[in-house]
Amino acid sequence: MASRTKDPDPLPRLVHIGEIHFNLGEVTTGGVTPRGSFIFCPITGGHFTTVFPLPDGFGIHSEATEGLRAEVLPGGGDYPLIHNNELAELNVSVVAKGLNNDHIFRITSFGICEWNKLIFDMMDQTADARSTEMGEVNAWQVLRINTDSPEYAWLNWACIIGQERLIYENGRMATTHMKLFQFLVK
Repeated sequence: MASRTKDPDPLPRLVHIGEIHFNLGEVTTGGVTPRGSFIFCPITGGHFTTVFPLPDGFGIHSEATEGLRAEVLPGGGDYPLIHNNELAELNVSVVAKGLNNDHIFRITSFGICEWNKLIFDMMDQTADARSTEMGEVNAWQVLRINTDSPEYAWLNWACIIGQERLIYENGRMATTHMKLFQFLVK
């Protein structure tokens, strides 16, 4: 039996740092482009929070004395391209304002959502339509945050990955909920 070679470099890890909810408005369908069908989904609000205290061994220094609580302001949206009615290439841009400070957080993200029976049931408003749980749909986003907040300046350089679930209410996909994880290399 051949011996296994151990990678001498430490493996990166994911650290849970917060959550974000986007409340979704009425979808507008656009035309077909060479890369897919264009739609627009307004984000009408939501909230963004960080955990506190930050997990032990957290890799970036933070001056935060409490967890972030921020309101996602109306006016942003998701501008996805739909490929072959099987996959949404997500492209989100929103602004959040701190509730425990007056700082602004510009949040942009890209990612994918593979469409499966759960997604089609929501879109078609079938009797089987329901909210998803984390991991039921391959839906993830990579987020970039830019802020003027000294306490949360570390977010400006953080590599953040969101695992997404979709919430079905009142006969439509009403909210997306993401658990946010920072990708750390040490």
